[in-house]
Amino acid sequence: MRATIEIRKAVLSDAADIAAILCDSWRSAYKNIITPEELERNTNLETRTKMFERMISSGVGNYTIAFMNGTPCGVVSYNKSRDADLSAYAEIIAIYALETYWGSGIGKLMMDDALAELKRLGFERVMLWTFEANACARRFYEKRGFAVDGAVKDSGFGNAKEVRYRLELASCQDTDEERRARIYPVILSEYNPAWSEWYAEEKANLERLIGIENISRISHFGSTSVPGLTAKPTIDILLEVSEAVDIDKLINLLSSPNYISLTS
Repeated sequence: MRATIEIRKAVLSDAADIAAILCDSWRSAYKNIITPEELERNTNLETRTKMFERMISSGVGNYTIAFMNGTPCGVVSYNKSRDADLSAYAEIIAIYALETYWGSGIGKLMMDDALAELKRLGFERVMLWTFEANACARRFYEKRGFAVDGAVKDSGFGNAKEVRYRLELASCQDTDEERRARIYPVILSEYNPAWSEWYAEEKANLERLIGIENISRISHFGSTSVPGLTAKPTIDILLEVSEAVDIDKLINLLSSPNYISLTS
């Protein structure tokens, strides 16, 4: 079984989760950039009520929220903007993931989802601002294809400056490998004792669907089968059937929405 990831348009009832994600993410990302006093003053203003009002005024459709295994873990928001030298463009206002999920790939998935949506809406250019001193965020944006366009402004927090990044959406062409990586992200997890239980549940389900008499052997293999090993949270099962089994009939038995046949 894979880690369950959901990225969807936010609704007004998500306001509290979005505000909490922003506050926690700011504290993690900006703790070495702005003073603790400024950071707390800024996060204390980010309440559910304020977020609710902002979502209504700017448009609920401009907010996306991400979940991993049902837990809210990231947020993206954007606005349509206009600049004298850039004409109409989309501006990403926020893209944040909780520190617990840093390195999990959720940030890339959220950005890919946002860029695909903005491209679908007809935008040709995307802009965003980030702290000049935030090397981690700048690396993240540059890996996604963004480039500094030379604009710099005061952040409003002491002497900290913000730099502007720019991306031409026409240059965003996924390779087959990138497309597969977005659909099937590689996420590593600490060993979970429940993995053996998930295997046992699926083993029982397969035996029920196929029939024990048709199964020669069924095994839990791969990294999740090794106690204590960090692994992709995907339960790999090797199923061996007897020679008498009709493979076409077997595929039909497993053709519910829970199973996908990769045979040609």
